[in-house]
Amino acid sequence: MRRESKRIKKEETTETQVTSMDSAIDRIADDDFEVYVIYTAQTQHADRNDTSRYLVRMRVQWIDGKARIYKMVEESSLGNGFYEK
Repeated sequence: MRRESKRIKKEETTETQVTSMDSAIDRIADDDFEVYVIYTAQTQHADRNDTSRYLVRMRVQWIDGKARIYKMVEESSLGNGFYEK
């Protein structure tokens, strides 16, 4: 049985794109790191366009040549250069 698909209107979709990203790494121990990522996300929904900045901090272990995130320390939005939790 064949199903007819509807055309999706642009105003019914949301598109998010990461437009910039910066990162830094602190070594806590031999195979243990804290990673900081600040990124800007641009979201477009219908005729609205919004840009927001975010900070993510996570703890990462390097095991057998692979990185493993084991703890999310912080996920915050940045507004006017200040943290907003």
